[in-house]
Amino acid sequence: MKPEAVDGMSATSQEAEPLSDPLACTFNAKWLWPTKAVIDYARSQDPARFPLDHIGVEPAPEGGVFISVFSRHAMAVIHDPDGRASEAVTLDLPDEAFDLCRPQAPARMFSCGWEHAFNLPEWTQAGEALFHEAGMMIFPKMAPPSWHADTGEGEDFLPALFQQTASDCKRLMPGHDYRISRGIPHDWRRLIANWMAGSFGADEVRFNPQIPALFSSFLDLMSPHQTLSTKHWLRKTGPNVMTVAGHPEFIGFWMPMREARPGDEPAEFEHIPARFLNEVSCHG
Repeated sequence: MKPEAVDGMSATSQEAEPLSDPLACTFNAKWLWPTKAVIDYARSQDPARFPLDHIGVEPAPEGGVFISVFSRHAMAVIHDPDGRASEAVTLDLPDEAFDLCRPQAPARMFSCGWEHAFNLPEWTQAGEALFHEAGMMIFPKMAPPSWHADTGEGEDFLPALFQQTASDCKRLMPGHDYRISRGIPHDWRRLIANWMAGSFGADEVRFNPQIPALFSSFLDLMSPHQTLSTKHWLRKTGPNVMTVAGHPEFIGFWMPMREARPGDEPAEFEHIPARFLNEVSCHG
C-alpha cells in the first residue's frame, strides 16, 4: 500500500531517513563459558532486574573488542584482540550457547594398567562466535576432516556447532531466546574510575580465587536456597579466616599466594592494564 502524501508532497519526493548500519559482532567463543557464572548469579540474586544475559560487546580503540558481563556484585571485562563489532551492542543468549563453549575434558583410556589422556579434535571445540541481527552462530576451530569432501565446489565455509535465529518478540524468554541490541546498559569505565578515586590505599592480598571457592559446597549445605553472608579476615602472609553469618559451627582457613620476589612483580599487579586505564582517561 502506497504511503499518503504529506503537506502537498508526494511520498516519493520526501527525503528518506538514513538507515543505520546492521548490528554485528564476533569474538572467540571461549569467553562465553566463564561469563555464565556471573549471569547465573545475577539471575538468582535479582531476577526482576537481571532476567537476561546483557553481555556487552564494543570496539576497542587499539583493535579487537571489549566483552563485559555484570551483576550487582561482580563484573568482568575481557579484551579480545581478534574480535570485531559494528558498534557497542548487548547480547542476550540461550543457555545452550554457553554450555557448548565449556572447555572439553580429554578422553581417558586405559591399557595394561596405564591411563592415557587424549585431547578431543579441534573440529569438536568452539572457535569463533558470530552474532548479527538475523541470528547467531558458533563455529568449530576447524572443519571436520571429511567436510570439504562432502561439500560442493566453492563451498569453503565452516559448519556451525550451534545456530539460532533472533527473536522478534518484545519480551524474551531468559535462557532460550537470542537478541542483539544497540548500546550497553552498564558502565564498566565509571566503575574503574570510582575505584581509582578512592581505593589505592587499600590493603593488597594475592590469592587464588579457586581456594576460597572450595567452601562453596559448605555454604550450599548450610542454606541450599539462600545466599549466605561471609566475612574474610585477610592477611598478606595468611592464614585468612572465613566465617559465615548465622552459622557459628563453621570456620574456614585459606592461604594467600606468596609475595613476589623483588623484580618479579607482574605488571598487572602494579597497575591496572593500560588498555583499560586508557578507556577511563578518555571517559572523563
